[in-house]
Amino acid sequence: MTRTSILSPIFTAALAVLTVSCLTPAAQAANPECAGAIQNRIAWDYTGNTQWNPANIDRLCAGTSAPAEPARCFNTVMHNQVNWGGGTEWKWQNAIDLCAGTNYAANTVACFQTLVGAGKAWPSAIQVCNGPVVKSPPSNVSVTLAFVNRTSAPVDVVWIDFDGSRKNYGSLASGERRDQQTFRGHTWYFQQQGKVIGRMVASNSNRQPVVIEARDAGQGPIWSTADAQQKCPSICDRQGRTWTGDWTTVVQGQSSVCRCVAVSGSGSF
Repeated sequence: MTRTSILSPIFTAALAVLTVSCLTPAAQAANPECAGAIQNRIAWDYTGNTQWNPANIDRLCAGTSAPAEPARCFNTVMHNQVNWGGGTEWKWQNAIDLCAGTNYAANTVACFQTLVGAGKAWPSAIQVCNGPVVKSPPSNVSVTLAFVNRTSAPVDVVWIDFDGSRKNYGSLASGERRDQQTFRGHTWYFQQQGKVIGRMVASNSNRQPVVIEARDAGQGPIWSTADAQQKCPSICDRQGRTWTGDWTTVVQGQSSVCRCVAVSGSGSF
């Protein structure tokens, strides 16, 4: 298939500013953590340019409370064959339109793919799916999620509805397995003691295993709960996991581990 490019009508009036080269002197970003995930890391075009105009970074990062997610979304859209309905090569302006401010890259991309796959025009799909609020998009493709709780505590299952509100679907006891009917592109959160420990977006697969499991991540000595609160969140985050609040000393004064939880879309049954 011939790869073609698209140009967002939303930014026609602003092209005089936006088409200025991204290669400008560095400036302080409004969201340094988000900017750090983008500048010199992700190419904004198809020739490998990773030096961004700070104004475009600020636009991509604006509104997010999850600094890594806009970068993850932009990279997925630009460089991972996301079809906008007429090809997989995007104008970078449109990728920013879609991903700006997102708090959950997977949801934003799945929302867009679901709507375009259902025949919605790409500009309308961008308008529906853009923004920091996670929502489940309209979909008529029914799928089944197979939940498995491999942690030692109950896990609350929450569906994110079309307005971004959370709907509780009960708890999974430790070791429990349950099938849940849902639709392609819909978002589910998993909580323990009121804390979100993971989330996932339903794909096209008819029966999708969703495994919630805990693993220990090694660390040097942790001296106290206050010390664990400083160290464990980032240790778990580096593995794409969420800290449960638990930690254990393995060798006194030498090594400790943090208990991390992850939601995986694959696993054995």
